[in-house]
Amino acid sequence: MIHRALTILTAGFALLLCAVAVAGTPHLDGLAVSDSESGRISDSFASDTPRLFLHASLIDVPSGSHLSSVWIATDTNGVAPPNFKLRTVELTTDTNDVATFAVNKPADGWPAGSYIVDLFINGTASYKVRFTVQDR
Repeated sequence: MIHRALTILTAGFALLLCAVAVAGTPHLDGLAVSDSESGRISDSFASDTPRLFLHASLIDVPSGSHLSSVWIATDTNGVAPPNFKLRTVELTTDTNDVATFAVNKPADGWPAGSYIVDLFINGTASYKVRFTVQDR
């Protein structure tokens, strides 16, 4: 009986340690793309949208951490090569709990198609955010 109780206690302690480790792991939440700093959140934008913003809530991300976003045109029906890297935007976190990445529209407008923003925390791939662009 005592052996079983110790086994259960040990397993419970191991689960608690895992939960604490996960709770303190830096991550992002509330990822959203919009057409202005406080604009409408969407997953589809017009080709003439002047600037796109990706907003992310910082969870357990220490001040001074390096965040980067890589904006990729995955499929633009031949306008750009598949998986064409448009821009990389890098930030260093401060005491804010939100990070905002912004990119300006390409000179000829956003080609219609599918896009991904790859997000990294201190060089570790963390998230992918998808959106589309439609001709207007």
